Amino acid sequence: MKKIVGIFVCILLIGTVLPVSGIEMVERTPISTSLGDTLYVGGSGPGNYSTIQEAIDNASDGDTVFVYDDSSPYNETFIAVDKSINLIGEDRETTIIEGHIRVSTNWVNISEFTIQRGLHIFSCNNINITGNRITDTYFIMGIWLTSNSNIIIRFNTIHNNIFGLVVVQCINSIIEKNNFIDNRIHAYFSFIVRTFWDSNYWDRLTGNRPKIIFGSFGLIGIIPWINLDRNPAQEPYDI
Repeated sequence: MKKIVGIFVCILLIGTVLPVSGIEMVERTPISTSLGDTLYVGGSGPGNYSTIQEAIDNASDGDTVFVYDDSSPYNETFIAVDKSINLIGEDRETTIIEGHIRVSTNWVNISEFTIQRGLHIFSCNNINITGNRITDTYFIMGIWLTSNSNIIIRFNTIHNNIFGLVVVQCINSIIEKNNFIDNRIHAYFSFIVRTFWDSNYWDRLTGNRPKIIFGSFGLIGIIPWINLDRNPAQEPYDI
């Protein structure tokens, strides 16, 4: 019995590090703001939009929607990001969205917000979520990734959620240098391939050792599996 258990654990560990042929990790950069126009939300400028959704609805692919903190918090129950845009807040500490954000298109960058009702990225490619605070969500998940590829989750503080991050059926993504603090469950995954966890800060992790992320494998998620953050940060990042 001990021998069988030992073989199973070895298989799990090997599965976390074996590459998948034909898939290559490529460093991705945000969309250049020079590709389009900039639309402004809040503030006192002429022609500024009063809601984030209104600005997104009037944007075109390649545009930037810049959100001032003057009118924060933005109480928008549901924000649909269905354009390939940069969505940028003025200051992540003071530009607060009290609404659920759902991204459903490719090539989107979201940065410099406090998001308080969760973020769902569904069936997308090439998404950057950088420099945000995802906290106190009313939903189960702080960030929820479903059926995506080439996603970067970097330099975010994911705080005080039931699930900090849930990754389902995703491929070729990077989750690095984030703070996971005071979540009931920091992270969970199911059926992911070539998703790398690196240098995140995990509270409640003691000692200089890898962080085990528990999840499942198989199309219906019935096989227990693990991923590893082999180089967890010892102190939280100043995000």
